[in-house]
Amino acid sequence: MPSISSGREFLPLLVMTTDRFPHALVPTIVCVRCLPLVLAIRRLRITGCRISGPFCNEAWLSSRGAALAHRAPFTFASRPEPNTKLQNPIGSSRKAFFLQAQGGKIPSALRAAIPVPGEKTQSPLKVGFGLGPQGGLAPQAAMASSAATAEEKLYAERAAELLDKYLRFGKASTFIPDNDLTHGGEVWKLVEIVRAHLEQSWYDVISAADNSPLLQSYSSDGTPKLTRRQFSAELSDHKRIRKEFAEGVEYLLQVGWLRTTDKSGQPIQTVLMKESVPLHSGEQSAAHEFQALMDFVEPARMLGHTGVYIEHFCFDRKFFASLQRMARQRSELYYSVLRGVKEADPTTDRLQMGHITLATACSCHDIQNALKWSLSPVADSGIEVVKSLHIVIESVRNGFDLVFARLPAFVAGTLLPTDEPVDAQALYEYYTCLGVDNDTAVAIADYGLRWEGGFSKAYARKCEAAGAVGQIVDIVMAVFTFRSFTDSRWCTIGGACRTLIASLSLGLENVIGRIRADKACSDYYIGGFARLSPHVLKYAATAAASAHVSDAVLAELLEDDRLAVRAPYLVSLMREEMDYLQLLSPTFWHLLSAASNCPTDELKDSVFKAAHVQCAFFHMRAIKMALQYPWKLCAGDVSENLDDLLKA
Repeated sequence: MPSISSGREFLPLLVMTTDRFPHALVPTIVCVRCLPLVLAIRRLRITGCRISGPFCNEAWLSSRGAALAHRAPFTFASRPEPNTKLQNPIGSSRKAFFLQAQGGKIPSALRAAIPVPGEKTQSPLKVGFGLGPQGGLAPQAAMASSAATAEEKLYAERAAELLDKYLRFGKASTFIPDNDLTHGGEVWKLVEIVRAHLEQSWYDVISAADNSPLLQSYSSDGTPKLTRRQFSAELSDHKRIRKEFAEGVEYLLQVGWLRTTDKSGQPIQTVLMKESVPLHSGEQSAAHEFQALMDFVEPARMLGHTGVYIEHFCFDRKFFASLQRMARQRSELYYSVLRGVKEADPTTDRLQMGHITLATACSCHDIQNALKWSLSPVADSGIEVVKSLHIVIESVRNGFDLVFARLPAFVAGTLLPTDEPVDAQALYEYYTCLGVDNDTAVAIADYGLRWEGGFSKAYARKCEAAGAVGQIVDIVMAVFTFRSFTDSRWCTIGGACRTLIASLSLGLENVIGRIRADKACSDYYIGGFARLSPHVLKYAATAAASAHVSDAVLAELLEDDRLAVRAPYLVSLMREEMDYLQLLSPTFWHLLSAASNCPTDELKDSVFKAAHVQCAFFHMRAIKMALQYPWKLCAGDVSENLDDLLKA
């Protein structure tokens, strides 16, 4: 029988941040099926905790590793059998997977390390493990009096071993070939241990909640990924065919967040991540996503929680209305079944009154859609402006070796020393607004560097210095930093357009023109730059300036997505960005107009229209709801807000 199995691919994933965020880039290598695990602690941090993640916080790893070592006193030195298949653990239980990975044997200690909800394990050491009030992990251990010192030493060794594994596999330079079963098996074990612990912590928090109020939040989003698939079939005893091909699959990433208080009133919170759910062709519907929601985790009410229960869902706008309706219908159905044939059941009525079901649309998607909507008048669909812009940028990226090789000669041949005065402050303002870093913008203003009349003009006094041409080449190369973008990837449209406009202001179009005119240079990649039309230039210039509004809001939401708490601040942030655009000097608009070959008044009008549309769109979709009851109670002093509500 022919069989199709997903090939193992360990993808380097980056939890992207900007320089203004307190944590650095966190490179992590995981299986494509386990993508949500990389974002687990990111979700914790967004919701108010202070943990950056297991791959960048050694203190967190030390405490977490110690607790995990209590549960799992085993090493990763054992090599899986050569014939062990690790391609697809999804669909089988965790223990069955480890049974397969260990060649048919699973240690008793490993059984304790991979708990299943509802299954009790015997261990001489009882370890509880939760999140403290500031998001720190709080291990609670009750050790047996005998051999306590030896056990502590053993657990410390295991914790150090786990810490070393996470840090080593978390480096971006770590590469794991497909046929490396030793390190591949270690990664699988690390992923499974984290996932199992998150799931166990989820049930522990619900159990500790008792009758305290409980908040459970669920969010999901689809992410397309290109994976490799293998097909094999045996036609006869002597004939076997094998095929390997790429497959684009959308994976549904899901995250759950739980918050309550213990008996002393201290907050307890945890996060839950599971395997991504592949949505193949024909399975991208509200019904399929709701089924994934049902399979993700049971509601706390069904697990025995009897206190006030707030169940929150967050979806994107694609199936928001349908998923919101089905989530509420599930809650109603549960109490209908619980009530049975009784017309009035006081216990069930009390539980239902204390169960609040809420659904909100993703604010990050809303602000991204605000940018796309604001640029739609400029992006004429008949001309395919966005597609042409993407081709232009990718052509420069793919043919950048030609730009790099010919840029020194181009600068040396077109450099024109001049004593013409130039507004250094305006140059600095122009390039910083276009995303150029501060040092490079200062250097451009210091040289008075600009492209005019087919020449690279700079101050004569600066050009007389030794190595001036090399310095100018370095400055231009610092500006030519092109990044890939799509209209659906967050915080990329504005940055890509700003880089393009800044590069055009330093002569990029002429550099490409000379390369294409040279018959010795291949036009295979760089030829796509010919798609740079006046419509594309106007779109790029409009997005470069107006996207400051949406990019600023989206960056803040990625840092902390509690919209109800931060709505007033986000409103003030949009006003600040609008004031920034209004205070830009006339020289800025003149330079932007010259780079985009668009009349100044027309371009300025297009930029301000787009910026106002972004503010209005996001206000109507997200801010307006956050500033109304009950969400407005979350902003500021909650107790004071409740008192004001009672007085009203």
